[in-house]
Amino acid sequence: MLCLALLAGIFHASSALKLLGKSENATASSSTLASAVNHTARRQDFVYDFGFFNGMDSWTYLGQGLRVIAVEADPSLVEGAKTNANFMPFLASGQLTLLNLAIAPLEQDADSWLTFYLNKCSKEWNSFYSGIGCRTCIPPYPEDTTKAATSCTTPKVLATPCASVFKQHGTPKYFKLDIEGAEAGCYHAMRQNPNIRPAYLSAEIGNDKLVDVLIALGYKSFKLVRQKSGISGEWGDAAVDCRTANLWRSPAGSRQELQGIFKKGPDPNDPCPGNSVGGSWYDLHASTKVHQTW
Repeated sequence: MLCLALLAGIFHASSALKLLGKSENATASSSTLASAVNHTARRQDFVYDFGFFNGMDSWTYLGQGLRVIAVEADPSLVEGAKTNANFMPFLASGQLTLLNLAIAPLEQDADSWLTFYLNKCSKEWNSFYSGIGCRTCIPPYPEDTTKAATSCTTPKVLATPCASVFKQHGTPKYFKLDIEGAEAGCYHAMRQNPNIRPAYLSAEIGNDKLVDVLIALGYKSFKLVRQKSGISGEWGDAAVDCRTANLWRSPAGSRQELQGIFKKGPDPNDPCPGNSVGGSWYDLHASTKVHQTW
């Protein structure tokens, strides 16, 4: 993600959870919350959080009484969550399953070892793609083509096909995708097996073709949702489009808006401003429902 405001938001969100994790009150309240929501969480009401990062999105889903299967490629983020007082009760109860996996970005159907780029500026940019994982810390965050140790490290990791996760854990009611360029591996899995397509999906927007990619997977209506401090926030019918609020847009209307945000500047008076450096960043939410507005 390419804006300073986002980096500040990430720090704020991550620091907030760490601060709560050190508090005895946080431990007690988290235990109470985990017990209460786990009692009402039904097994079929689960979501995938691909791109766990600091856990803020999973935290939202857990608070809604949903079972969460989260995927994170960075071992340090996984270990941090396992010792965080906010997540420990949910992990212990089984309401949160945290998988330390790197989802394969290629159209592959078997595990393979690939170079993974761990960014030194922000762990949110860890990626199989050097253009993301080796970004510098200086706007507009270009790739450090030298792959210097000050920008990124390049370990080999085991890349697991998205289809393997679906095969083991099933189809969720909602699927959040924010895995820094590796989303294509999951689109490939759904093309290969349409039966695993969730009713609701959201994906971080990286180009102006995403509406058409998801139409090809069988999705019929969309929302362009502005991220808040790196958090995807509400999902499904509760997700708030930048222009149409809770109404699901048509494919044509969504495509036009999506193409527009790649051409416009970051105008603070525009409800759907451009996403250039210093601008907003978006998730595209998709539904199998018929659209409600253009």
